[in-house]
Amino acid sequence: MSDAKLMSGNTKNAEPVAHKRAINFFVGATILYAVAFAVQTLLPSYLGFKGSEALSFSAADSWCQPSVQGFGAHCFGDFYYSLHFANLNAPWSSDLFAYPPLSLAFFKPFVYFVGFAPASRWPLMVYLLLCMIAVVTPAAHAYISGRLKKFHAAVVVAFSLVAAPVLVGFDRGNNQLLLIPLVYFFVLGVLEKRNQSIYIWGVLLVLFKPQMVVLGAIFLVNREWKQLINWSLLSGFSFLSSFLIYPKNLLSNIRAYVDQIANYQNSASPGAIAPTNLSIANMWSWFYAHVISRSGITLTEDRFYPTLVTGIILAIVFMSLYIIGRFRTLIVNLFIVLALPILIPNTSFAYYLCILLPVFIVILADTLSPSTSGSGFLR
Repeated sequence: MSDAKLMSGNTKNAEPVAHKRAINFFVGATILYAVAFAVQTLLPSYLGFKGSEALSFSAADSWCQPSVQGFGAHCFGDFYYSLHFANLNAPWSSDLFAYPPLSLAFFKPFVYFVGFAPASRWPLMVYLLLCMIAVVTPAAHAYISGRLKKFHAAVVVAFSLVAAPVLVGFDRGNNQLLLIPLVYFFVLGVLEKRNQSIYIWGVLLVLFKPQMVVLGAIFLVNREWKQLINWSLLSGFSFLSSFLIYPKNLLSNIRAYVDQIANYQNSASPGAIAPTNLSIANMWSWFYAHVISRSGITLTEDRFYPTLVTGIILAIVFMSLYIIGRFRTLIVNLFIVLALPILIPNTSFAYYLCILLPVFIVILADTLSPSTSGSGFLR
C-alpha cells in the first residue's frame, strides 16, 4: 500500500476519534458548566452577594448617568471611564487612570460618537460587539485555517463567550477582551517558530498592556539571547514612542503615567477577597494578614514583602525557563509565560485571565485534530 493511501486511511480512521473527543469534551464541559452555574446561582446568596457581583464587580457604578450611559444602574465602567480621558492632552495628570497611550487612543472615535449623540447607547453597543468579535476570532481562525472542524469551532465559540473571565470583561467593558486575538496569533507565532509574528503581535500586546513585556521570557527556553535583546529594545522603544499620540507636554505625560501605574498597583486593598485579585502580591498580603500576623509574628514594612515575594517567584520562573525549559513541551512553557502578566502585577482582576483562552483553544485544536498525532504542539 502506498504512503498516500496509508495516510488517507489513517486520517479517515482518525476522524471518528476526533469527533468522539469533541462530543466527550462538549458533554463534560456542559456538565461542569451546569454545576458551576448552580454554584454561582446559589452560593453568592448564602454569603450576601448578588450573583453578578460575586463573579465580577458592583453592578451599580457610582458615577453612572443612567439616562445616557449603560443600562439602568450599570455603566460598563471601564468603557465610559476611558471615554472621559481619551481626548485629554494630559490624561494621566489627575484621577487614577492607568491605560497606556494606544489603549486610550482606541477610545477616541467612541468619544466623538458619544459627543455627537450623547443620549445614544450605540457607541457602547458597537464597542461590546467589537469585544465579542475579538473573543470569537481565535475559534473562527482555527476553523478557517483547518485547525478545527465546523462543529468543534461552534463548541469553542460557545464556551469562549461564556467563560467566566470573558463575562467579567464584558461586565466591565474592559479592553482586555480585545487582546484575545493578539495573544492567539502570538501563541501561533511561538509554536510555529515565526519570530516576525512573535514581534508584531507581541509588541502590539505591550503597547496595549506594558506588563506583556515579560512575554519575552519565552526566548529563555532556547537561550536565544539575540532575540531577547531585540524583543526588549523593540518593545521598549515602541512603548515609549506611543506617547507621541499625546505629544503635548510629552515628558510630563510620561512621568504622570509612571505615577499612575504606581498608584494603580496599590488601588486594590492588599489581601482583599472581593473583587478577586489574582496577583501573587495579593495572595501574600492575605497570607500575612490571616496567618503570619495572627500567629504573633510582626513584620516591619509589610507592604514591601509582597513585592519581594513576587520578585523572587519571577526570578525562579525565569531560571526554570532557562534551565529546564527545553525539557518541557513548548505549550507548557507558553502557558507559564502567559501566566506572568496575570500574577506579577499587584492588582490583577479576574478579566486578566482572558489571555489564557487562546492557549486552551490551541490545545483543543491539537487534541481534536483529525490526525492521530495532531499538530505536535502538545509533545
